[in-house]
Amino acid sequence: MGLAVIRFRPLQRTEFYTQDCIARFYGKRAPIAPELVYLAIDHDSISLDQFEPAEIGRSPALTLMKQGWPWSRAVHGMVLDRLVSAGAQVVAFDLLFPTPRDGDDAFRAALEKNRDRVVMGSNFLNAERSRGDTRTHQLPDSGLIPPSSPLDDRVGFVNFWPDFDEVIRRVIYRVTESEVFGDTPNPGEEEFDSLSVRALRKISRADSIPAGTATRRIRFAGGPNTFLPRSVCDLFDEKKWRSPEYRAGEFFRGKIVLVGPEGNFMKDLVLTPFGFIAGPELHLSALNAALSGSFVRETSSMVNGMLIFCAGVLAWALCIRFPAPLLRLAFLALAAGGWLLGAQLLYNHAGLIILTFAPLIALGSSGVCCLSWDFFVEKRDKARVRRTLERYISKAAVKDIIDNPSSFFQTLGGVRKPVAVLFTDLRGFTAMTENADSHVLVGMLNEYFGAMVEPILENHGSLDKYIGDAIMAVWGNIQSRGPAEDVRAAVLTALRMREQLAGLNKRWQAAGQKSLGMGLGINFGEAIVGNIGSVHQMNLTVIGDVVNLASRIEGVTKEFGIDLLVGEDAAALVGEWFHLQSVGPVKVKGRKGGVELFTVAGERNGHSDTQFDEYLRVYHEAMALYRRGEFPVARSTFEQAHGLRPNETLALLFAVRCSALEEGGPIPNWDGVFVMTEK
Repeated sequence: MGLAVIRFRPLQRTEFYTQDCIARFYGKRAPIAPELVYLAIDHDSISLDQFEPAEIGRSPALTLMKQGWPWSRAVHGMVLDRLVSAGAQVVAFDLLFPTPRDGDDAFRAALEKNRDRVVMGSNFLNAERSRGDTRTHQLPDSGLIPPSSPLDDRVGFVNFWPDFDEVIRRVIYRVTESEVFGDTPNPGEEEFDSLSVRALRKISRADSIPAGTATRRIRFAGGPNTFLPRSVCDLFDEKKWRSPEYRAGEFFRGKIVLVGPEGNFMKDLVLTPFGFIAGPELHLSALNAALSGSFVRETSSMVNGMLIFCAGVLAWALCIRFPAPLLRLAFLALAAGGWLLGAQLLYNHAGLIILTFAPLIALGSSGVCCLSWDFFVEKRDKARVRRTLERYISKAAVKDIIDNPSSFFQTLGGVRKPVAVLFTDLRGFTAMTENADSHVLVGMLNEYFGAMVEPILENHGSLDKYIGDAIMAVWGNIQSRGPAEDVRAAVLTALRMREQLAGLNKRWQAAGQKSLGMGLGINFGEAIVGNIGSVHQMNLTVIGDVVNLASRIEGVTKEFGIDLLVGEDAAALVGEWFHLQSVGPVKVKGRKGGVELFTVAGERNGHSDTQFDEYLRVYHEAMALYRRGEFPVARSTFEQAHGLRPNETLALLFAVRCSALEEGGPIPNWDGVFVMTEK
């Protein structure tokens, strides 16, 4: 059996069930041969309640039947004589007569008289018996039909062997005793004919009998009562016998009449793909399949294996062709539906049963494997992207990108956003590159970048790019917590970078390396955020005046001898968190007017420092005098501020600048703007 390729019994059971559903609900039915008649030993025949006592008394057959079941065997002889006299081609008894009973003489006489038109049943017993034991084949009582070899042509076996799920789908028309026991038949071993084969031979239809002893899967004509049962007692009901239905027995002329029990009072219900039917109906189905040639072929184990393999390959092909999960599932569902439709068409029009459920399992499981693999790859790629992005932007921003890619990638076309930009530049590193060892320089630079990027990411910023030994970081381009918070994060990052560099310098000095300085510039404003580049390589970055000015502000730090400057727009947003110290307006290269710049003197931590507060008050008073052009007074005031905090060099720088301006005499149209001559 081709289904042997599937070793798992529950899967085999489901495969059978799927095939049965196709046959039962959507499959083509076998045409019903008009010569088949089912004469049933039914309730009416057993009880005879429909007859008056006088009617029963006038009929010898009904009188014997009224004595109760099992009937005297003379009744079976009368049934046989009545049917043959009416012109029946053959009468087949789906009954066993294994032991002597009353009426055997009359029945034997009828069997002899009509031997060319009668068949009766024998039974292969499935009990645990030894091969060669005559009790394995239960024959009619020897008083009816003497045993012979080969077996008398009036005897045919009535067995049907179900599949492992106890459903009968196949018919064995011939069998050897070895095959009954599951063995290979011996050469020349006697073949026993079934009840159906004996009946077909007697009506000269041996040509319709399938060759060999193999099982044949049949196409059923339908379920219970497909073959309309007619009561045995109708033969002896003179009114019915002469009615238009039976026409004095003319109805039976040329018919194959199968006599057997209806219902389950003789435990003769069998399970088929169409449900439970009476045993005689199964014999009629076997006869009908042979007469109409309604057999169904099954694919071999090799073909079944190929079908399962092809279903798996089809699933993989669909998964490769349609990467979108919903579209993939839709086409897998269409493929499954197409497979079932193909199975139905082959069953109906080619008489071929192919595997249905097992390939669907292969199709579905392969599809699930593809989806699972894609899910794994997607998760792996997301993790890889996450790890990569976390080297440039904060984890919170990465989470937003990964979880909401559509909203993020909408920015790739270019949008205007308010952003905070931080530029850093390493002081003294370029000079070191002329003489220092390249491996040492690369190690120092990588160590520096590692220390500088860490606070960027900690404060939810994104690393935009490295420019030589410079760093550009941005807040608000990918994820914004509001302008003020973005600028505050940028300032906190700059202060943390200052601390990180101090730690690096200590380690470098201990290793015999030179210490380095750093400049930081912070600006805030509107920029264009987008994917910038060529078709070969693109980068998500920000462009605009706010970026250029941030770079210029970083360059101004060298002129003032400090490491951090903040643009006016940025300073206006963070005054509540930091002490800001004005350095006045500065005209950077490339801009017409001056830009107000501030340095960060410290964080507002809620603690009062009288000396520091006095320093800032005096410093800003001096700055106001400086911007009005009152240089002598401004110089004196700057010197006073420097005296309050000698470590702060900015007040001393302006004091020196006031002295130089004072010596030059009055300056017409003085606006306090310091003009940068370099970038």
